[in-house]
Amino acid sequence: MSSSTHTGDVYSEIITDHNNVKDLYQRYKQATNKDEKATLVNTIIHELAVHSEAEEVRAPLVSPPASCRAASLTLRAPARRQVSVYNDLEKRGLASESKLLRDEHEELEKQLYSVDWTKVDSADFAPKFEKAIQLFIQHSDREEDEILKDLSSKLSPEDNDRLAKEFLAKRNVVPTRPHPAAPQGGGAVQKVLGMATKPCVLALLSSCALSGHRRH
Repeated sequence: MSSSTHTGDVYSEIITDHNNVKDLYQRYKQATNKDEKATLVNTIIHELAVHSEAEEVRAPLVSPPASCRAASLTLRAPARRQVSVYNDLEKRGLASESKLLRDEHEELEKQLYSVDWTKVDSADFAPKFEKAIQLFIQHSDREEDEILKDLSSKLSPEDNDRLAKEFLAKRNVVPTRPHPAAPQGGGAVQKVLGMATKPCVLALLSSCALSGHRRH
């Protein structure tokens, strides 16, 4: 089979996700209505949680967390290693880079969890949310400028195509690039809950269904 048939590019797909979140954040900064801001925040949290899960795809949970606040960060069952961007980093001699990115995901997810339990009009909200966005920008810059470029240089066209398709398959369990005006609840959230493997992501996405109420 000719390499010309392998058109997927995991680097481009990840940058598309990064740019989507940055665009949503710009819309948030321009918004003047509290309800609009809350919807945009819900969407950003949703997008980041799904993106993080799609990049990592680690071993499945032994069982779902009993509650959002009681979610363990380490409860995992032994499982055959799945194809994912970060697993591929480890496979290709970039294990320390993979660990760094995973650690950054965990820090960001914890910050987003704190954001998700803070009302938009609270005095604490803006600094918490800005910290989350800065963590995301630092992380995405590291991926785009350094680590993913190193990974791309090690991928054949076939492997790049395969990895891009695996990333999208996980990413696209929910509607792609959801519009910020769309309600973040019901079916979409439940679909993400069904495919998420990290307790912190489960907690974030579960709370998305309720966060619109909490923030008002």
